[in-house]
Parts: sequence; C-alpha cells; structure tokens
Amino acid sequence: MREPKITSEPHASPEDAAFVREALALHNVAVTQDAYYSPLAIFLRDERGAILGDALGAVWGGWLDLTFLWVAEPLRGQGYGGKLLEAAEEEAREHGCRGVHLSTHSF
Repeated sequence: MREPKITSEPHASPEDAAFVREALALHNVAVTQDAYYSPLAIFLRDERGAILGDALGAVWGGWLDLTFLWVAEPLRGQGYGGKLLEAAEEEAREHGCRGVHLSTHSF
C-alpha cells in the first residue's frame, strides 16, 4: 500500500463528513459501551416560522455537546440566548445528561 496523504478539504462533501462522524461514533461506542446518541435542535422562531436563534448539538455519553448557540442580531441582549440554553439543558436532562459542553466567544 502506498503512503496515505493528508489533504485539506474545507468544502468536503456531506457524505465524507458523515463518514468521519459515524466512524468516530462507532469507535466511541466500542470503547465505552455507551450507544445512546440523540441530536438536539432547539429553535427560536418568529410568528412566520423564520429562525431567529438556535441551540444545536448532540447528546452522547451522558453529556450534551452544544455545537452552536446563536441569536439574530436584533434580538441579542434580551435574554433569548439564555432561554435557548435553558431549553437545551432541560432537554439534555430528559436524556439523562449530567453536563453540557459549550465553547463560545465574547467579543
């Protein structure tokens, strides 16, 4: 077999990204024996259904890994981010989570 090569693919196909996520998930389940996984998606919507904010992540291993927490600019500073986080935490508790991992920035 030839030496594998490392490539930069910032616009990788959804199929390639899904392959990597699934391969990692299978490894994690094999090592930990914890097979429970659930995506989490909480939205803030206006009366027309347009998205004004979201909390997106996944539950696995007794933890919520919150990948995105976003509120549209006109609604920032009004407590909606906290409400989205609270809703995500409540749903995570319903899934038996004992913690949340969230990485964020303050500008």
